[in-house]
Amino acid sequence: MNITIIGAGAVGGYFGAKFIEHGLNVNFLIRTKRAEQITKQGLIIKTNTNLTNIKTPRIFTNSKDIADVDLVIVAVKNYHLDAELMKNLIELTNKGAYILPLMNGVEHYKVLSEKLGDEKVLGGTCKISVTMDDDGYIHCIGELKEIYFGALFPTQRNFCERFEELMKDCSIKVIRSENIMRTIWEKFSFIVAYSGVTSTSRLNIGQLINCESTKKVFSDVLNEMMCLSRSYGVNLEKDFIEKTIRWCGRLPSEVTSSMHFDLTNGRKLEIESIQGSAINLARRKEIELPTIKTLYALLKPFENGVPQHVYALD
Repeated sequence: MNITIIGAGAVGGYFGAKFIEHGLNVNFLIRTKRAEQITKQGLIIKTNTNLTNIKTPRIFTNSKDIADVDLVIVAVKNYHLDAELMKNLIELTNKGAYILPLMNGVEHYKVLSEKLGDEKVLGGTCKISVTMDDDGYIHCIGELKEIYFGALFPTQRNFCERFEELMKDCSIKVIRSENIMRTIWEKFSFIVAYSGVTSTSRLNIGQLINCESTKKVFSDVLNEMMCLSRSYGVNLEKDFIEKTIRWCGRLPSEVTSSMHFDLTNGRKLEIESIQGSAINLARRKEIELPTIKTLYALLKPFENGVPQHVYALD
């Protein structure tokens, strides 16, 4: 199977490196600046225990140069889903590829399906604690490295089973879900709470869970997301909130969300496709999300980086 990964940042770079180590045929479709960086130093992954350098991965900056492709994994921030990216996706689907997005949220499925066709787009999400620094080094913390995928239409089932078989014994977990839309909504609900509360409080997950007041805000967001998912016909498990909080307690205490990392480093935030998306979806169903709206309002000024001038008046 020929796999093209769009994006070689934190998520795409890490999973792509593991696919290469697994012996798969992997191409990266990336921007010129990142291509120059990887050409110069390789694709470098750092964990707490080792360093991996894929010295000469196959990289492209134009989809027309990619000859064979069966699966395209989209591993970019939602704000990169622009006309240029769509042009590349159309080019690759015309060559017979399925599209597997690992992006946050749910609204990008409508955008992709309208442009590429419903049956070309698989359901997908991932769980991983990973960042990329300004030098292009990818840093992965903890043992959580999982991709979830599944068929959204019966015609996709055979391909998904092939991919599942191919990924057996890989060093990362690649899990086929029989109810991938529920899995996507579980991740969406979690990331709205996780990114929103860690970013507004400037806390890591350990600090968040150990403060009852902050944990209550986290729980309130999850409850609002459960109500929202239900309005769209997706019923999360009754104990979803309790399970999620227990699961967070098992994470390395120092981990935080990529939004918190981006906020700290003055980078653009994915607020519109995470908290903003939840608010938009709720508006269509006339549902109120007071806690999420508050998180959104507090983060909105930082959407394009840190505001330039702040003066204190006491």
